[in-house]
Amino acid sequence: MKPLIIAALVLATGVAHATQRGVTEKGEEILLEDDGTWRYVQPPKDSGGAAATTFNEKRFSKPALATFPVKSQRNKSMVYIDPKKWSFVKGKEGGDNEFSFRLTSGDLYGRFITERMSIPLETLPQVALTNMRAAASDAEIVKQEYRWVNDRKLLYLRLHATAAGIKVAYIGYYYSDEYGTTQLVTYTSQNLANTMGREVEDFLNGLTVQP
Repeated sequence: MKPLIIAALVLATGVAHATQRGVTEKGEEILLEDDGTWRYVQPPKDSGGAAATTFNEKRFSKPALATFPVKSQRNKSMVYIDPKKWSFVKGKEGGDNEFSFRLTSGDLYGRFITERMSIPLETLPQVALTNMRAAASDAEIVKQEYRWVNDRKLLYLRLHATAAGIKVAYIGYYYSDEYGTTQLVTYTSQNLANTMGREVEDFLNGLTVQP
């Protein structure tokens, strides 16, 4: 499994946000963020330090303005982007990133990490966490769930880690089939992530499979 890239980011100060507390039906205490995401105050003991995987009943699809296809040459994955909002560059030959993205209007970045090896979707949370902790020992999964995106079952992960002294949020989709495994991951500072929820969702929801 190719590791997630830990980048040293130079980021602007974001808008402060309020965090509210809640309780799950099983009694675990959680923190509710302004962008609608949540995380455990204390992860369940059987989760290996990560939140339990749930299934989001909502159906997700690519935004109407995401019209430009960026296609993988390594497997069958592709991502539709809004070319007025996102710029991208092709990664180095043999590198982890097949493409790198940047939101033109803010400090939000994305990576399209593809490979031909097929990895069971159920094992990807622990693999992602292990790889992240190899570079950032404080890395933790704060939310994970399965989603139906463009009629494909994907895994949504939000990880927090400290890179070069900056608290970073990595939010992405993970997908695997007989053609290989794909990670489409956005990253920014944790404070900015809570103000860019819509941009993150719209970008990630462009992930699909080539005909």
